[in-house]
Parts: sequence; structure tokens; C-alpha cells
Amino acid sequence: MRSWRDADALGRRSRASRAADLADLPPPSPDWQDRTAAVEKELQRRFGRTPQLSAATEQSDRIGALLDSGQLAAQVLTVRPNRSPGAI
Repeated sequence: MRSWRDADALGRRSRASRAADLADLPPPSPDWQDRTAAVEKELQRRFGRTPQLSAATEQSDRIGALLDSGQLAAQVLTVRPNRSPGAI
């Protein structure tokens, strides 16, 4: 599995300067949970019966199952523009 540092080695326009495993972060605050619930409610109001939202929800559920099973690991990255002379 590639690490977050590999992104910098690819010489792209940005570089990852810090990383944290999702499992090491604190749980979401109640305020954040309220915000995400509001977004979910609005998505349902606007797009609830569309195939696009159904597909997105199914994909989200699949990713969640992979994370829960340990088959997929999540990291949060701090990404900054790559200002080195050789950057694309």
C-alpha cells in the first residue's frame, strides 16, 4: 500500500505535509454531526428519488463497510502547493 509520502514523490502540483490515521482522530463533535445531518437532509430533499443519489449512497455504504472491516484504511492529509522548481 502506498503511503501519504508517495504523493510527494510523484512530483505533482501539491504535496502532503502531514497525515493522521482516521482511527487516531477524536469522534466528530455534536456540532459537526448536526451539520452533516443537515446536509444529508438537504440532499434527500433535493435529490432523494434520483438514481445519482442512490448510486452515491450505495458507494458510501460500500466504503463504510470496507473501512469497518479493515480492508480499507483512511487518512486525513494536510496538502500544500508544491513550490519546488521541478514541480509540474
